[in-house]
Formats: sequence, C-alpha cells, structure tokens
Amino acid sequence: MKKNKPTYLKTSDVPDYAPCGGEFLSINLDIYVNVKKLRESRNIFYDPETLVSGKDEFKKTFLVFGGISNQSVTNLKVS
Repeated sequence: MKKNKPTYLKTSDVPDYAPCGGEFLSINLDIYVNVKKLRESRNIFYDPETLVSGKDEFKKTFLVFGGISNQSVTNLKVS
C-alpha cells in the first residue's frame, strides 16, 4: 500500500448504494476495525467528498493514508 494513496472507510450504517471507493463489486468484503487501535498508527480524516453527498454519508465515511494496520482489524466478512 502506497502511503500517498487513501483507503476509504465507512460506518456500517452507510447504505450499500454509497460504496467506498466509488465502485460496485459483485462481492463485498467488510473489514471491521478497532478505531482506537487504528488511531495509534494512522491519522483518520473525514472524507471531504461527503460535504456535498448528503446526510447518508456525512461524517460517516473516512479515509486513512498507508492502509489499515493489521493490528486494528477485528473481523472480516465476505458477502
């Protein structure tokens, strides 16, 4: 993962029609993250695009640079 590339994250209550990264995929990989652990190794920023995307995403989508640290991942789910 390149440090200058963002990784997009969202809370579980953001609708599926608002995919992080802007693409629809045939499968979903949900990565559950311990935010406290992630903050120990990464700065977390609000996704600036949500300023114009409406209440469904505002303050519910985020980005980090450098990827998601292994220590912060608590669970994975494929659907």
